[in-house]
Amino acid sequence: MPLSLYRFNTQNLSFAECWYQTRSPSVLLLWIFKLLRTPFPGQALVPRIDRQSDFRIAPELASPEAVEAMTPRLEALAALGFQPPSWYRATTPDGRVEIHLAIAIDASGTSLARVSLGVIHAANKTIRNNQLAIFSLLSDQTLLISSSVPKKFRTLPGSRVIRNVGATTHQLWQTHVAELNRIYPACAPTLIENTAAAEAITDRYEAEVWNDWIPRRLFEPLSPEEQAVEDALVGERAKLAAEVGPNYAPVLLELEKSTRANPKPWRNSIWLLAISLFVFVLAQGSRDGWNYLIALIVVLLVHESGHWIAMRAFGYSNLKMLFIPFFGAAVSGRHYNVAGWQKAVVSLAGPAPGIVFATALYLTTFSGFHFPDVVAKGLFVAVVINLFNLLPFLPLDGGWFLNAVLFCRHPLLETGFKVIAVFGLIGINFLGTSGLLIYIAIFTALSIPSTWRRGKI
Repeated sequence: MPLSLYRFNTQNLSFAECWYQTRSPSVLLLWIFKLLRTPFPGQALVPRIDRQSDFRIAPELASPEAVEAMTPRLEALAALGFQPPSWYRATTPDGRVEIHLAIAIDASGTSLARVSLGVIHAANKTIRNNQLAIFSLLSDQTLLISSSVPKKFRTLPGSRVIRNVGATTHQLWQTHVAELNRIYPACAPTLIENTAAAEAITDRYEAEVWNDWIPRRLFEPLSPEEQAVEDALVGERAKLAAEVGPNYAPVLLELEKSTRANPKPWRNSIWLLAISLFVFVLAQGSRDGWNYLIALIVVLLVHESGHWIAMRAFGYSNLKMLFIPFFGAAVSGRHYNVAGWQKAVVSLAGPAPGIVFATALYLTTFSGFHFPDVVAKGLFVAVVINLFNLLPFLPLDGGWFLNAVLFCRHPLLETGFKVIAVFGLIGINFLGTSGLLIYIAIFTALSIPSTWRRGKI
């Protein structure tokens, strides 16, 4: 049975829930996107399960991946006296999201354990989330839930949640039993007689969760048109599975989906460019003079506009230009299946026109013509920045050009070229040329695993 899909709208998270999602300084980004009423990029669709019984499967039909990941928890539960589990499996229409569940009732019938494995096939990697939660329905009709994972959303009114983050199965069961003993007999647990009763408890919990999320518009259903697109991916997945195998089909679908045009590209792109330019001006300041800052901004705009025009000509989607304080500017776009020669043209479309145009104007000065100071600075900055970008190191344009014409044809060559670039940037940094190069090296190093994965596909 297909799952209903919902879009996670981070704009409607509370400020506390933003912190629960990240628990790191990156919460500042989430708060900024919330204040700007802009969707946080890269959010996956979330599937909804209304009746768990609709997804029950025979134990032998559970996927080997789920069995391998969930067996340690289930064996530990069996050692604690839990009954053999019932298995469940649900997938989104395109196969990008899989949910594997196993429910086991304890020997006394007062509690159930739910072991879950969520698998998301993202464009750059596969994300797996293995969790354990223990439930008891109390006589006052509230749910007592013991969980080993950190809090992500606000606690529901009809639930009492006990968290023992990172606990083993045995430790979490001890936590749950200790709480049951503490509140007994005022709130005694009700008897869970069979699998249907266990499913009713988990269905009630899921219903309470969604009844909290949907009115807050934290999760929003897809429109009929969007749902039709998701349903159409079923046939695409089957075709890709026959061509590249079932393991790579969901990843290729995610890559294909990521290249689809944003329905509101211009508004988001203009806001991003304006805000990043404002932050860039504040960060750079006027320490090198306003003439230099103005010249730098114009040169960067011309440079990145060259990339933007070439990317648009070759069918890239979701194009965005932004300024990056202390680093420069960049254009991003999506097109995972672009030809190598087109990537090479995109790489040269930034620096080459700038060098030719600036050099031509500079040569006119030999005829006795003099430009205003800001223009003269702009010509000098244009030549220096564009020539620097032609150096054969990633992530400079010269490095991307070499990667497009030589190294991207084999995953070992492409990955190796990035590794060499990382060490080259670190070496130049130690020479004292620019302390910012170490940060570029770090970001390049972080992209190496995804480069290897995409290259193999």
